[in-house]
Amino acid sequence: MIQNPSLSWEKLQNVFYRSRKLHDLQWSSKTDILYTVSRLFIAIQTDKSIQIFNHEGILLSDIDIGVFDTIVSFYFDKVDHKSLIVVGLQTCKIVRSWSPLQIKTINLPSDINDSIWDVNNNILITKNNKDIFRLDTIKGKFKKIFKNEDKYNILTKKHWDCNDNILIILDTESVFQIDLYSGKITKFKENNEWHQVTISKNGFICLYNAKNNKLNIFNSSSNLLLEHNLDIAPDNIKWCGDDSIACTFNDTVKLYAPDGEYVSFWYPSNIFCVETEIDGLKVFTDTDVHIVTRVGSYTADIYCMGSTEAGSMLLDAWRLLSTHTARAIDYLKDFDLINGINDCISAAQDEFNSQSQKELLNAATFGKSMLAYNEFDSDVFVRACDNIKLMKVFWNLGFFLTYQEYQDMGFETLINVLLQCHKFYECLQICKEFKRFYLVVRILEKWADIKIKISGDIDDNDLFDEILNRIDSTDERKEVSTSKLAQTAFEEGRFALARQFAMIEKSPELKVLALIKLDDYILAAQESLKCKCPDILDDPLLKQDSDFLKRNETLIDVQEELSNALSIQFVGLSMDQTIEKLLSIKQEKKLKMILKKFKVNDKKYYHIVCRTLIGDKRFEDLYEFATQKKSPIGYLPFYKYLKKANKQKEAARYIPMITEMSYKDKIKTLYEVKGYYELAQMFTKEKNILALKDLYQQVPPNEPQLRSFITETISKM
Repeated sequence: MIQNPSLSWEKLQNVFYRSRKLHDLQWSSKTDILYTVSRLFIAIQTDKSIQIFNHEGILLSDIDIGVFDTIVSFYFDKVDHKSLIVVGLQTCKIVRSWSPLQIKTINLPSDINDSIWDVNNNILITKNNKDIFRLDTIKGKFKKIFKNEDKYNILTKKHWDCNDNILIILDTESVFQIDLYSGKITKFKENNEWHQVTISKNGFICLYNAKNNKLNIFNSSSNLLLEHNLDIAPDNIKWCGDDSIACTFNDTVKLYAPDGEYVSFWYPSNIFCVETEIDGLKVFTDTDVHIVTRVGSYTADIYCMGSTEAGSMLLDAWRLLSTHTARAIDYLKDFDLINGINDCISAAQDEFNSQSQKELLNAATFGKSMLAYNEFDSDVFVRACDNIKLMKVFWNLGFFLTYQEYQDMGFETLINVLLQCHKFYECLQICKEFKRFYLVVRILEKWADIKIKISGDIDDNDLFDEILNRIDSTDERKEVSTSKLAQTAFEEGRFALARQFAMIEKSPELKVLALIKLDDYILAAQESLKCKCPDILDDPLLKQDSDFLKRNETLIDVQEELSNALSIQFVGLSMDQTIEKLLSIKQEKKLKMILKKFKVNDKKYYHIVCRTLIGDKRFEDLYEFATQKKSPIGYLPFYKYLKKANKQKEAARYIPMITEMSYKDKIKTLYEVKGYYELAQMFTKEKNILALKDLYQQVPPNEPQLRSFITETISKM
């Protein structure tokens, strides 16, 4: 028989709590590093990057720290559970995707003559004025909540806290409460004797006095609910879910209740981090991770010694079934069988132990079999079994969730997180196994989108065939929108690939619109006539771009003017070819006229310039163009185009500027392309003598100037 789980529970007044191990800890827990912990991930800041791990310690991403401003704080978005928000002095940068790197920058309004001092739960406080702002990650802007005007002062970052609704400030004289939606400020307490504040999701407020080691808890109406004097100062104070306050001391977590009562949980190694969860407290020690949770009433009813509740009686009856069948069936007459079934199902979903889950589900099955047809909704049982199977799948993928955490996030959010980690095959298998077929198309489109973005070295035709073959192998192939893939290819500067995807789009409207976005106006007109729907040209969806037939006529007129003025044939060329020819013959004024008149997309223009100048071997012109202002396509395409043209020396100049590449990858790539000068510049800037000495050994003798530069630099250091 399975050991009774209640033997490891602790009772605090009338509520049971338990601590359960989630997994071993495999990553560094040094106290001198900056890190943030979320439900699924851990981010660590090093000298050169921000590294993202799952809770098993597997490195998922290594983001060059150079892409961020001076970092004030960083944390994971609590809505999508995958975006990393990096807060600087004047900006918030939201890392939406790790590979390829996609960052959305939100700047502090220019009329605010201040900088960001601290952030919590997307609420920011400025350094000088202590004004309060909300970061709206969806609209991409800051919203002012409260202008201070010397109403209060905040001495340290422990002197304020907030949840979704209210913010508490420990001023030097009073305690203030601010409503985060109305902006109304009120005095929560007249006298301030407190040094730290922690607010629960439901609005319970814990205040701590570091002088007297006093802990008080109030509701939002400032009514005192708990008062406790601690023996020693805690390392950390956090809420355990919403209903109890937890303090950590070296290797111990203590939960407190009114009247001085508390329970303790000891761990085999020191605690270095605790995080509040929706259903408890996640405890990170030097060797493993645990979660302290409140025991559900249904679970307590089943496993408490001597319990006569329905769930407990049903479990006892099932245990008797194999040896005393008649007695087991007789048991069922003494309690509400439906309540017993529901309790066993609910308890099974909360358990981590597979044997306990199996036993509880077997008990529920036994009880269900003794009811009349349609007396119990079997779908409840089936959903519970699916949930338990699904939780096991996520655990095997390194996401150690409780059932309540899973319910809080939802299936689609977890699939999006897996897509962030490039677990495309696993996502497809999960969706098919659990009959979430409506997500398969999204997964396929996301895979193809990422494949296009990270496959710069694969030929357009080969990449097109690979993606198309994969999509065609699925039952959902007819629902995949290739016009979306055409847009992705276009933004990556792969115009031939974009045209291929646009041409196989099944929707005539979306096909024509995709071709318009590619500036392929003649082909768009041909396709609209080919599908015998010329009136498609009047569709509002297409009109939002422009009247492309008129635009095409204008292009022909401009080409005739260029042909007459320059004595070079332009008529018949596409827009791209026209731009390429003007670049090649260095007609800058006429090129600017074309760009302005036809509102050529910046990203597209940069890709055309890259290809054209490299083809003409104008490498200095290319570098000047790349550095005259911030490139809308970044600098990775410059490197890729040059490498593809076998111009490694020229390609090396762009590697230090590539934000999508980690520091480690930059060093590795520079050595591969023999970018010794760029390496010397990087190591000199870092004052890295050992790296310069290693580099000196790699520099060939026929580069005496560089060898001399390295020697002199080392001597000066």
